[in-house]
Amino acid sequence: MRRNLINSMMGLLVAGVFGLAGCGGGGDSSTSNTIPAPAGKTFSTGKYASLTSGDSYTVTITGTDTSGGTYSGSSQTSVVGTTTFDGRSVTQRNGVITLTKTGVGVLLNSTTQSYYNADRTLYKIVFSNGVVATATNAFPLPTTIQIGSFGGQSLSYSNGNTLSQTWQIIDTGNNTATAKITSTGNYGISEVDSITVDTAGTILGMTQVIYNFPSPGVTTTLHGTVN
Repeated sequence: MRRNLINSMMGLLVAGVFGLAGCGGGGDSSTSNTIPAPAGKTFSTGKYASLTSGDSYTVTITGTDTSGGTYSGSSQTSVVGTTTFDGRSVTQRNGVITLTKTGVGVLLNSTTQSYYNADRTLYKIVFSNGVVATATNAFPLPTTIQIGSFGGQSLSYSNGNTLSQTWQIIDTGNNTATAKITSTGNYGISEVDSITVDTAGTILGMTQVIYNFPSPGVTTTLHGTVN
């Protein structure tokens, strides 16, 4: 159960500024709202939200936890392109995630296949362990973001788990914006993510704070660097 959650959360890290769309399945409804941004405060999501065949990127992961543990890993995303899944035409993005704890070994070693609808909402994600995530509502994966944008989505997993997420885009000064994403589920783990970008869409910093992982009472903080 914990492994399934972290698979999905690392999918969030991989997908960059709006990787939260990659944390679960799609759907055709939207629950986002936009507050007009100040002049010059529109930010590109660039390749991190790309659905263009052949686009790819890698994130190097490091971190620590409150019990003295240290972590390393990597996360890769690549756009396969248009395909047919569940009888519909969709765009497929693949992900590969590994996470190792020093002295313990590999905690995660998983692949995901994400399928997006024509309107850029995520339809489903299939995990390598066979679990399928579907959203009860979703928002289109955006090509740009604005200061003040906010929204959320709810996800349902085939193993009975559920996940709710809220997000907002805040002004962090010096022509930067930070996407802050809060995720809570029915499995005792919650998470707060911060992804900071400049106006060109370059990721300046990525941080995940995961509560009750890898065990109850432990908080793990992971940092991502885009290669």
